[in-house]
Amino acid sequence: MFSPFDVWASCDYTPMARKLHPASSVVAAEVGRMIPAGATVVDIGAGHGDTTNALLDSGFAVTAIEPVGRMRRIGKQAAPRATWSSATGEATRLDPESVDAVVSSFGSMYCDPVKGPAEWDRILRPDGALVMAVFTDEGFQATMTNRMMEIFSPKSSSIPPHVLWGRPEVARDRLVAHFHDIALTERTMNWDFDGVEAGMDFYLHGSPVHAWSLHSCRSTAQRDNLLAALRDYLAEHVDADGHVRAQLHYCVISAIRHRR
Repeated sequence: MFSPFDVWASCDYTPMARKLHPASSVVAAEVGRMIPAGATVVDIGAGHGDTTNALLDSGFAVTAIEPVGRMRRIGKQAAPRATWSSATGEATRLDPESVDAVVSSFGSMYCDPVKGPAEWDRILRPDGALVMAVFTDEGFQATMTNRMMEIFSPKSSSIPPHVLWGRPEVARDRLVAHFHDIALTERTMNWDFDGVEAGMDFYLHGSPVHAWSLHSCRSTAQRDNLLAALRDYLAEHVDADGHVRAQLHYCVISAIRHRR
């Protein structure tokens, strides 16, 4: 049996962390809008520490939670001013009402959609802030993943829970028992590659979810079909200079914890 953490340890996360880096400053700025500098923040799924550092640079005291050892070791080196923990977003091991904000860049979206919000409620002080960047089920990355899933699991009609966070009605339904003033702001970032081969190398060796999917293929034929689908999709976005030009769509969710 494998755990979800095995997926994230399946290849080097550094290339993906670099691509997602622009979201860190966006998330930190939203946190700064909601709570004062000097407040206590927990960064869930802190990865290599990009958002942790953005929060630290904004004047917050940060506890960085990262359960994947490979990522946490790199994160500790990149953001040594933070307090690092091997806990999870559903079981943070933090005291009740001990933090002013729960923050995440593409990490908390993978938590259980019931247990996660309940835990964030538990550790937040009254009127504490939730700020989380999540992928959407639209745009370049979502469409590419859908095409690969048609090959990897053609009989499955279910959508993974983490993919649905970008739908306003889903986010509100998951959070409304614990939070109010729930808002979703759509954002994009450049998602370019020097060419199709550079894109292939990124997804094969720098994107743990996609690397794991290819590793988990049931046959050589299925793997070949997945690779062909990925290559064809990248080729659809090549410009006249041979570069892959695309936009990654994501949302920033913000909310305020209920007073009890």
